[in-house]
Amino acid sequence: MPTDPSSRDAVRAVYADLVPVTRQQDGCLSYDVYESSSVPGVIVVQGRWRSAEDVKAHSQSKHLADAIAALQII
Repeated sequence: MPTDPSSRDAVRAVYADLVPVTRQQDGCLSYDVYESSSVPGVIVVQGRWRSAEDVKAHSQSKHLADAIAALQII
């Protein structure tokens, strides 16, 4: 996800809230956020889940919906 450099701190804050909550979800094996070292402003989210049902539960979670909403207004 490309981000505007002027919004970088706000985007980091959203992910800082999202990651620990997501890692506590049932079926989450790993969930990490990286900033590209080769393309400035690009954020990469990488998650591993136990099952498709766990991914679906995450995609329907309130904390993910809240994070997406916050990222849309940044």
